[in-house]
Amino acid sequence: HIDYWLLNWINYYQYLLENPCENCHFISFSDLICNQENVISYLNHKVLMSAQIPQQKKYLPQAYPVLNCNNDLLQKATLIYEKLNQLRRYP
Repeated sequence: HIDYWLLNWINYYQYLLENPCENCHFISFSDLICNQENVISYLNHKVLMSAQIPQQKKYLPQAYPVLNCNNDLLQKATLIYEKLNQLRRYP
């Protein structure tokens, strides 16, 4: 059931919010799609790797159907997602 996966997502990301890590870089999937150039530029600058991350062909995800899930879990996950978005460090 989707509630199981939603609860796991909530637990994982709530843990990350409660235990901040200086070396964690939160990347929004929607930003990676819509703002790929800025995200990759940020990562190539901040994450010191021997190889640069190349630009990729833009991906256009399909719209997801409305999920039949527990509304309280969905609201909690949405609040966590908003908090995570506030932690983004790229323009």
